[in-house]
Amino acid sequence: MQRACVGAPPLTVIVFIYHRSNNDSTISAVLNYDSDFNISVGYILLGPDIEEETVITAIESQFANFSHPLLIPTLMAELTAGDLMRKLRLVHDKLAKIELATGFSDWTKVTAKRDYLNSELQQWARELGALSCNFAFLEVAVQCTMVLNDFTLQEMGLMRNYVPASRRGSLKGITTNLINRVEFLSSNLNHMQAFGGIKQRMQAQQTVVSRPQTPLLIDRRLLKVDSYSISSRSKTML
Repeated sequence: MQRACVGAPPLTVIVFIYHRSNNDSTISAVLNYDSDFNISVGYILLGPDIEEETVITAIESQFANFSHPLLIPTLMAELTAGDLMRKLRLVHDKLAKIELATGFSDWTKVTAKRDYLNSELQQWARELGALSCNFAFLEVAVQCTMVLNDFTLQEMGLMRNYVPASRRGSLKGITTNLINRVEFLSSNLNHMQAFGGIKQRMQAQQTVVSRPQTPLLIDRRLLKVDSYSISSRSKTML
């Protein structure tokens, strides 16, 4: 992809796109900018749920208006944040169903049951375990995206150190626009960390399903057998 800069060779970007097959919503973007030839070369490592076509379309659609050495990491962080938010909402929705089932929630306004069947507790415990693992990956992915975003913002402030003065003027307006996008994304990522109070709510539900249960639901036939057995032993001893 190329985009002409006034008084300079056109900015050329060469990007190799790879996917992780077993790690959702993670991202790595490595670019090397050659200021002499105005070329950015690098690779992007994405999770399996961000389609390659989506990435290519996004780059091509924005490159015409935002021809900038740091467009790629900015765009990748935005795409990843969108994918993470979608997955966090799925975790939130699944957790809400468990809260509705257990009856322990401040916002569902349902009455908690007094006792649960062991099969119910085991099922909820498995579901919470899966959600906890899923959320742990998402939480780390949000933090990694924040690191990438902070690094991109830092590099924009340091561009004067490696971009020739003759090109800074043509990049000034675009840089300001990208800085605004990066700062806006930083705010969104901070809010994503607290979205829905998911971690605290999962901990609360784990407490609910792991608390000792009073065995009130016992088969009456077992009670009769046990009583008869105890009575028989007592008579034998006498």
